[in-house]
Amino acid sequence: MLVFFIHGVGTKNCFYPKTLQTNIIKGLAKIKPRTKTEIQTCNGYWGHLFNNKKSQTNNYLKKDFNLVCEKHQQYYKFLYHDIYRYKDRREQLINNFLGDFLIYQNPERGRTIRKVLLKQLNLFIKDHPEHKQIHFIAHSLGSLILWDILFSDMLTSDDPAFLFREKLNQLDMVILCTVIS
Repeated sequence: MLVFFIHGVGTKNCFYPKTLQTNIIKGLAKIKPRTKTEIQTCNGYWGHLFNNKKSQTNNYLKKDFNLVCEKHQQYYKFLYHDIYRYKDRREQLINNFLGDFLIYQNPERGRTIRKVLLKQLNLFIKDHPEHKQIHFIAHSLGSLILWDILFSDMLTSDDPAFLFREKLNQLDMVILCTVIS
């Protein structure tokens, strides 16, 4: 049995589902004893792809704020401290959540993410040719990405999602589980 995970926003390392993987294997062993080689897991990881792009959103906000301050000097002295009071938290939210979401919404960058996941799936299947069943577990934005890969008809004809679908036609997709939190 193959289990392929796709993470959501703000995931900074590829080992994010380790605890979940361990619990799945333990839970399945309670139902039916299995050897460790019967269950193979893969972390579909794309969180490293556009780290350099996430700070651009914060830079645009800073530029807009500075422009407003230049045009409206009378508000600057009253608003500056209020606006910057939660600056670190706001930047963290933008980088960790909105950054990933906005990056995926860009057609070329979304395509790049799907291409990376296709490569990871191909390697995973190649490394475990004896397995014919695959399960998908996706979290948050990973659910949207998986939906696009499996079902979207809004992608260009050369999108990696179509090659992903062809690969899945060779397997038995047993479970599609999305976790949104």
